[in-house]
Amino acid sequence: MSTTTPASPDDQERTGRPWTQPRFLLAAAALALLAVAALVLAVLPPRTQDAEPAPTPPAPTPSSTAAAQDASACGLPEGDRSVPVVPPAQTSWDLVGTMAAPTAPTTLGPGTITDGLRSCYARSPLGALYAATGFLAATTDPALRQPAVAALTLVSPGRDRALDLLQRADPGSGGSGVQVAGFSFLNYDATSAVIDVALRADGAAVHLPVSVRWDGGDWKVVLPDTGQLYEAIQPLPNLTGYALWSGA
Repeated sequence: MSTTTPASPDDQERTGRPWTQPRFLLAAAALALLAVAALVLAVLPPRTQDAEPAPTPPAPTPSSTAAAQDASACGLPEGDRSVPVVPPAQTSWDLVGTMAAPTAPTTLGPGTITDGLRSCYARSPLGALYAATGFLAATTDPALRQPAVAALTLVSPGRDRALDLLQRADPGSGGSGVQVAGFSFLNYDATSAVIDVALRADGAAVHLPVSVRWDGGDWKVVLPDTGQLYEAIQPLPNLTGYALWSGA
């Protein structure tokens, strides 16, 4: 009987299942694959504010330092901290890549748009929701995928891995027909949230838990250690239990 040397993780990426190869990772094209009938996808110092000059400025107290670190980097109000169970009223949407992204620049965010990257969201449940869906939308634009991971995710081993994968990947194209369909909060506190985002891809429903953390005056997406954003996607038989919310 012949023996075979086990493939290394990198070899497995190059020769293993196609949906685990780098060109599919963190790409909106992966979202489009979610709609296939087989549904095999389941396998698949923030900017601190300087105190006013004073003859003898006191040293910052722990509470004042914490307040500065908690503040929005672009000055957005904190807003309502109630976890929503119904969609926000009269949401405005912008097309980012091929996906509609929610927008409320003076209240929820994005408060800053630089070179197409949307950032700075309110420190509230709705701000976290807007940040999570805005990031997903950015990944549908091949030109924004790598910048979005670099700028909009929390510094972590997963982020480093994702950047490495994207650097070696074929940028491909944007996902087609993929849109937000609803949401459900799995967890929320003042520093973190996990939001289950429902998506529709060519009529099929799937869902993806997205984790975000407040860092540097903004919500940052927390990537899994594998660097594969979409590894947790699961098919969704219906949208029961989700707040229905969509821009397209």
